[in-house]
Amino acid sequence: MLSSRLPALVAALAAFAFVIGCVKVEVKDPPKPQDPNPTPAPGGNPLDIKPKEEDKSTPIEFRTAANGADWSGVKPGDSVRVIGKCEGTKGNRIEFESAGRYYGSRPVVPASEVSSAFKTDPTAAHTKYKGRIFAVEGVCAKVTDRELHLSGSKPATDLGKWVDPRLSAAKRAKTDITVAARDLITAKKDTEYKGKMVEVTGKVQHFEMGPGSGAAVSLGDVDTSGKLVSGVVHARLLEFEPWNRLTYDQTVTIRGKCLSVGGYAEVTDCVILNEGPSPVIAITAEELAKEYKQDKKGTDAKYYTRVGNVLIGKSLAISGEIVSWQDSKTPQVTLKGADGVKVQCYLAPGFSGFLLSEAPVGAKVTVIAQYTNQGNNETVQVNHGVIRMTPP
Repeated sequence: MLSSRLPALVAALAAFAFVIGCVKVEVKDPPKPQDPNPTPAPGGNPLDIKPKEEDKSTPIEFRTAANGADWSGVKPGDSVRVIGKCEGTKGNRIEFESAGRYYGSRPVVPASEVSSAFKTDPTAAHTKYKGRIFAVEGVCAKVTDRELHLSGSKPATDLGKWVDPRLSAAKRAKTDITVAARDLITAKKDTEYKGKMVEVTGKVQHFEMGPGSGAAVSLGDVDTSGKLVSGVVHARLLEFEPWNRLTYDQTVTIRGKCLSVGGYAEVTDCVILNEGPSPVIAITAEELAKEYKQDKKGTDAKYYTRVGNVLIGKSLAISGEIVSWQDSKTPQVTLKGADGVKVQCYLAPGFSGFLLSEAPVGAKVTVIAQYTNQGNNETVQVNHGVIRMTPP
């Protein structure tokens, strides 16, 4: 009778083994036995023992974009600076998207501060941080190809020499092709350029503040007749705050790896090789407001320039005090003016995620922007504003 059941028994055991092989089993260390005679806190009950700070903190998870930076070279226990867009809490962690290592000069928030804020008052923390792009420093607790987790309590150490290892290699890289920005913009096929290290010269048209993949500069150009070429070279820089040294309409030469050509040509992992004289006009918000109040038409004419067949607002470095922020689809910061006129600065892409505590109301800043004649009797208006935390 046992022999007649033996095949069925073998089949059942095989099926059970197969199921076990398909289940991901997470093995954890067994819990440590409790001390039967714990040392009491001074003046407290023997069982009134506070847990370690690490056990109470909320971990922070940073995820890179699909084509963003990776975490190669980072290991658990390393102190790091990371930047990304805060998405608030999901489950028992704080999530950041489009993240990467940070080597810029903006203020950095300790991971313990972010973790404590979400634990103490989640509503206030979401209001302050969610949707913002900012840098955090702390200690790596876990890392994979696309994710890096920071401890919510351990402070970062030894970050005095925190430099981007890609920079030195990028600066030493050999140029394959030297081109004007218009050559990449007007190219019909990418076979000559794609994958090559290209050295590109053009004029700064736009800035973009990215999260982990760094900042970007869009370069424009004119054709041989002096007319503005339609399109840009979108250069993703390894330098995080290029607007601290560049300004609009400034000639610059960059080198990087070409990804595509055409009206929106793309070059990545770029370094700045050369920059021409800065055309920026330094002025205070009060001075600009007074000029505008006295002669609007004259001010409009003064701060516009013609490029071929197109009128373009001149590059201004406007220093002043922030009196308000407007956080919306068209984010803007307003600077204190004079004579009943204020200076309204519409911000460049990405600055809608600027952490407001970095430049709160009352802060003295310099805004790099392009003049526009779209103001009214009470407002001077400038576009594509980027905030410098220090004077130019």
